[in-house]
Amino acid sequence: MSDSNLFGETIDIEVTEPAPAPVGPFAAVALEASIDKTLDYQVPKALASTLQVGQRVRVPLGRNNKPSRGYVVSISPTTDYPKIKPLMAIDDPRVLVGPKLMTLARWISRYYVTPLGTVLDSVIPSAVKKRVGRSHVDRVRLLLPREQVQELLEKTKAPKRRATLARILQVPEGEAVDLIHLAGEAGTTVATIRKLAAAGIIEIKSEIEPPKTTPEVADPIVAFDAPALNEDQQKVMDELSPRMTSKTFSTNLLLGVTGSGKTEIYLRCIKQVVEQGRQAVVLVPEIALTPQTVRRFTQRFANVAVLHSGLSQGQRHRY
Repeated sequence: MSDSNLFGETIDIEVTEPAPAPVGPFAAVALEASIDKTLDYQVPKALASTLQVGQRVRVPLGRNNKPSRGYVVSISPTTDYPKIKPLMAIDDPRVLVGPKLMTLARWISRYYVTPLGTVLDSVIPSAVKKRVGRSHVDRVRLLLPREQVQELLEKTKAPKRRATLARILQVPEGEAVDLIHLAGEAGTTVATIRKLAAAGIIEIKSEIEPPKTTPEVADPIVAFDAPALNEDQQKVMDELSPRMTSKTFSTNLLLGVTGSGKTEIYLRCIKQVVEQGRQAVVLVPEIALTPQTVRRFTQRFANVAVLHSGLSQGQRHRY
């Protein structure tokens, strides 16, 4: 393309084609580097099927494209930014920030005027990010219909394979069994069971081992008779009970000397809350009181988690 200047001279003007618009999807990432806004990054095709909201990722930042870590807070097909860098890698395939935790983190970010990435980095325990304290176990599930496995069992002559198939059929539908336990109960070896997986009969998948209770929380007493309330306790319960079922926020102060029966009131109020499908948090003033307090709560409730400064990083991860 040519044009003329003020003197009538013809000059050539080089026309450059506009850069093609980046193709989605795009991930909004809240960086741990305390940036007060989320940044959009193009999701490479190789990561498009595995990237999820709540994962920790690695992205290029600044002119030097310094690798930085952050959390995916949303994924969308379009972006308002004209220049987009591609996301580098998924730093952790686990979804570290679920929907409820993400909602809470966003509220904290707004309320305390803090970068979202900083909040997310704070609410996730370091043991979780470092994968300390969580072990994985191999669990076995059926891939074929149970009727087909039953027919296969009847045709199988190898005793160890028959024992393995018979034990797997005892597992409730949709559930899994630990690989090591299965081998022991069937009187066979892990190698034999893996041959069934190679044949497409079963699936062996590595899963995070479910949390184990601490010694203080173990063996809750299922059948427990709660003590009868005295006159003063009953008056307090009559006043507090309607508030436990109300959706209106209220603050209540229970005043009484040590040994007057306040804990029993707490236990009964929490019971009402739990029966509604909700949760409760109990704060204990001293760590020395934790074991005896936990013991009282595990006598009444099936699910009790304990967090205090005396826990190891591994215990913090499990609970």
